Amino acid sequence: MSTKVSENEHIPFDELSAFVFAKNTSKDFLSVAARINKHLMACPSCKKNYYALMNVKDEIEKAARYETFDERIETRVFAFLYSKKHSSSLQAIVKESLRFKKWVSFNIRSMKEIVSVQQPRLAHPVLASVMKSSTSGSQADEVKTEIKTSLYDRNRNRVSIGLDGTLSLYFDASSHPAGKRVIILPDDVTKSPQMVELTRYDDSVAYVRVEGIAPGEYTVVIEE
Repeated sequence: MSTKVSENEHIPFDELSAFVFAKNTSKDFLSVAARINKHLMACPSCKKNYYALMNVKDEIEKAARYETFDERIETRVFAFLYSKKHSSSLQAIVKESLRFKKWVSFNIRSMKEIVSVQQPRLAHPVLASVMKSSTSGSQADEVKTEIKTSLYDRNRNRVSIGLDGTLSLYFDASSHPAGKRVIILPDDVTKSPQMVELTRYDDSVAYVRVEGIAPGEYTVVIEE
């Protein structure tokens, strides 16, 4: 943990949350803790964020949800909603953030390959759909390359990427109807999450499409 904050700067929310949820007491951590605590004494804005995160931590511990939902992801959901709703009470935002459940995590290795990391919300094993492209040449010399562009299960749930950076998510509408919100959380905390609302695709499927997706790891959470 290597946070550097001057007395004239605010502590980034992700760095502050890493401090609040840190589980080690190494020499480096103690140095960071001293610096952050000194800053909090002089910065009301960061102090407000600190107490908000402590409130979230308390709520998570009360709910005892560590085994079913990554606390780091839950904190990021709260931080994202908090950034959108400063006028709402902290308790209301905590309650709202707890409505979002982890759906799937995946790694976009390139815009031609996507692999599953975890899929706790999918009822069946996720499979990779494969397209094949071939180089020019005679049939005997033809070289084929597997390009995995989708992950899917047997319940109409699917994650797909396009070469143009479009991410498409398809949900079983009986479990996730149109109108529910979906948040896409990049593993890279320097990139902003995106929240979109499910749209009706047909009677059995709801979907969202998000543009500007780059290679990297992502987690999708959905409102229930």
